Amino acid sequence: MTIPKTDVRLAEDKVIVQARKKTIQDRFRAELSLLVDVPKTGFGNTNDGNTARRAFMHAEAFADITGVQVELILRVRTVLQAVCSGYDLDIDRVSQYCNETLAFIVNNYDWYRMPPTLHKLLVHGPAIADNLELPIGYYSKETQEAQNKVIRHARLNHSCKISRLNVMKNQFQYLLVRTEPEISSINFIKHKSSNGNPLPEQVLNLLNH
Repeated sequence: MTIPKTDVRLAEDKVIVQARKKTIQDRFRAELSLLVDVPKTGFGNTNDGNTARRAFMHAEAFADITGVQVELILRVRTVLQAVCSGYDLDIDRVSQYCNETLAFIVNNYDWYRMPPTLHKLLVHGPAIADNLELPIGYYSKETQEAQNKVIRHARLNHSCKISRLNVMKNQFQYLLVRTEPEISSINFIKHKSSNGNPLPEQVLNLLNH
C-alpha cells in the first residue's frame, strides 16, 4: 500500500514491503489473535479457511490493519458467503454485485494486478454457478475436509478394533448410515452460515428464496 506496485524489484522497496508485512502480522496477532502467513512445520502455512473466516468476521479491524477499504472487504465477504452457502444463487443479482465489486477494485486499486482466484470469483463465478446442476457451494472441498473429524470419530468410537478389515468395514457402515437423507437432515437449519450464524441480509439478497 505504501508502494503502489504489483511487483517489487528494487532492494529498498523490498525492505519497505517486508517491514510493512511484519507490522501487519504483528497487528493481526495482537488484535485478532491470528497468525498470518507463518510457515507450519511439515506443511504449508497458517493461511487457511479458518484464518480467513475469522479475519472477515472483523471487517473493520481487517481493513484498519491492512489499509484496504472496508467496503471492499465487506463486498468480497458477501460474495464468498453467498457462493459457499450451499443455497441456490440468484445469478442476475450475483452477476451485478460481482461486476460492481470488480469496478470498485479497478477504480481504487488499478495499480495492483488482480490475483487469478479473485478474478475467477468475480468475473467467471456467476457463469460457472449458472451452468452447474447443484448450487455451487455443494462443490466445495470444505465439506469433504470437514469429514476428517467424523471419520476419526467413527474409527475411535464406532468400530470394532479386532482387525484393520473390521475397522474399515465399521467405518464405512457408520458413514453410510449418516448419508441416509432423514438422518443427514436432522441438524440442517435453513439459511445458516458455516459458523452456525444466520446469513447477513446482503447475502440473502443474492440467493433464490
